Amino acid sequence: MGFGIGYACAVAILFPPPETVEQFTMVPDLRRLTLESATERLAADQLALEGVDSLTHPAVPAGEIIAQGPLPGQLTVPGGSVRVTVSRGPEMRTVPDVRNMRRGDAETILTASGFSIRIDTVHADVEPGRIVGIEPEPGRAAPLPSEVRVTVSTGPALRELPSLLGRLLDEARSTLDSLGLVVSEIERRPGFEAPPGTVIGQEPAAGTLLDPGSAVRLVVVGDPPQ
Repeated sequence: MGFGIGYACAVAILFPPPETVEQFTMVPDLRRLTLESATERLAADQLALEGVDSLTHPAVPAGEIIAQGPLPGQLTVPGGSVRVTVSRGPEMRTVPDVRNMRRGDAETILTASGFSIRIDTVHADVEPGRIVGIEPEPGRAAPLPSEVRVTVSTGPALRELPSLLGRLLDEARSTLDSLGLVVSEIERRPGFEAPPGTVIGQEPAAGTLLDPGSAVRLVVVGDPPQ
């Protein structure tokens, strides 16, 4: 009996059992909150904000929490602390100016800058394959990842050759000039009941689609030059 009493006293005095925690607190979900809101939420649960990290994020706006430790729903003791990571928002990159470049060179530069590319085409009076437009505007900051829309020239539009028959030569020349076409040859034929200089034949035929700068042969009323 004496031994038992002595053992009990020794255990109670020299080796007391650890204090037990009677209550735990569940860590709240702080994700997508601002630091101010998170601090208020933790204080309401008798917890504190311990530290803050930050990193870029393509979808979460700057200033919002994207991660935390301990995780939401885990248990901790009252007075415990939580560490959070805050979004700095998406990484921003200046859109390079690739206008007038060849398509392949422009795609290489835009891809290396972190942008995806959407290609549109348009007829333009520049060499086919050259960049004639870009959106967003060059020099503007855009988030990564994001899409850049470039417009590529397919060259000048084809011209439809109208009918020149019955027109006088000067009028026919003026019409061709307005379309970016040229007169390559004029053949004169006498004996027609029409005023001299009237167009009575053309090659190619009306309705033909021609590249700008293409030549058109005309046949007009009149004596051939001697």
